[in-house]
Amino acid sequence: ITAVRDVLQDDFMESDVQEQIGNTTQAGMANIHKSLADKRDSAQFDIGQVIAERYKVVKILGVGGFGIVYECEDAQLNRHIALKTLKHNIPDYTRAAKRFEREIALSQELQSEHTVKVFDAGVAENDTLYFAMELLTGETLEAYIERRERFTFLETKKLVLQILDSLREAHQKGVVHRDLKPSNISLE
Repeated sequence: ITAVRDVLQDDFMESDVQEQIGNTTQAGMANIHKSLADKRDSAQFDIGQVIAERYKVVKILGVGGFGIVYECEDAQLNRHIALKTLKHNIPDYTRAAKRFEREIALSQELQSEHTVKVFDAGVAENDTLYFAMELLTGETLEAYIERRERFTFLETKKLVLQILDSLREAHQKGVVHRDLKPSNISLE
């Protein structure tokens, strides 16, 4: 398993958009874009747009109070990645930008095989802070728990030890996840 989302979780997905994110069909994506249209931020990117001459936006994966996470094609790594951005129109942008930059720096230090990998970070052409990270495509632990009736002791031990490996490294570096829950853990 790999710990999902961010080492420091600053974003909390808006509930109306969160429900739509689970459905990534064409109709589902159309609903997401409709919901975002009235809330468009100058940091928002369009499907097909290329960021930093490298990342081509494929779709929106999630929207939170502070940022947007996109699935992008990375021309340099020749694979799909997740690109997290910081919105411009948030209260106390300066403070949020410092936290975002700290999140990037701390995330890049984490090396556990059970922690999402950060590949790159920077500032896009429209002055949007971003970082590129491993795209997790597995099932969430929450979904896995919902479809299973029981877990053996050994299955539970294996899952918990992998989660603890990721958290141990983070805690040793002074990082606290702040939003650890089954929906933020991906089984890869």
